[in-house]
Amino acid sequence: MGILVGIFGLIEDGLIKLDTPVSVRNRFFSLVNNKMFKVASSRDACSTLYALKGQNSTVYELAYHMIVSSSNLATNLLIDLVGVEFLNNKLKQLYTPGIELLRGVEDEAAWEADINNSVTANGLLYLFRLLYESKGISSALSEKMLDILFQQNFNNGIPIGIPSKLRQNTKIAHKTGEISTVAHDTGLIYIPERKPYALTVLTQRIPGKSKSNQAIQQISKLVYKNFIKTKTEERSTNDAQ
Repeated sequence: MGILVGIFGLIEDGLIKLDTPVSVRNRFFSLVNNKMFKVASSRDACSTLYALKGQNSTVYELAYHMIVSSSNLATNLLIDLVGVEFLNNKLKQLYTPGIELLRGVEDEAAWEADINNSVTANGLLYLFRLLYESKGISSALSEKMLDILFQQNFNNGIPIGIPSKLRQNTKIAHKTGEISTVAHDTGLIYIPERKPYALTVLTQRIPGKSKSNQAIQQISKLVYKNFIKTKTEERSTNDAQ
């Protein structure tokens, strides 16, 4: 999510464009020893990009695949295009707390050297508030980012917590993330007849267990039931008085 905002921030600055061509390749160099590594296609939900090796994609298409199908290859291609330092500087300019980008995905040598990206729940909530309020990035580019996020393929987390009768009329701009024992979901939930609310759920499961999505679903359900539903009912009561 931080990479998406950083990339669109650089587009806002005029350093790159949505249609800037990017050569598709699966060859990257480690931050630690400069050795070449590849992204494992078996762990990437997007097969489209691998079929384009040797051809060009665009910044927008890579951003789309990075979010919608959580493509590690698309993520690394975008990071490689502008560099980690440029992305970090842009995020700092946008005053995004709790987001630290240090390396690309599947850089095992960097991981072994304990060089890892990090994020906090508050940091992710701030990113979505930034998009909703168009802070530091134009409303046109903010809307393009939200449009990508609305098309998320993985909807077995936060969306399941919304009552089924409401879900078909609810729009959710969100980004999921799952690796090893960690699973996250974060986004903006647009329920009819109220302002959207932001929710971030970061989880880590016990090895061998697979209930992370259930935890995210339950938390989403509790937030709706105990806060959103209550506030909506209070507003309806006050309007009727």
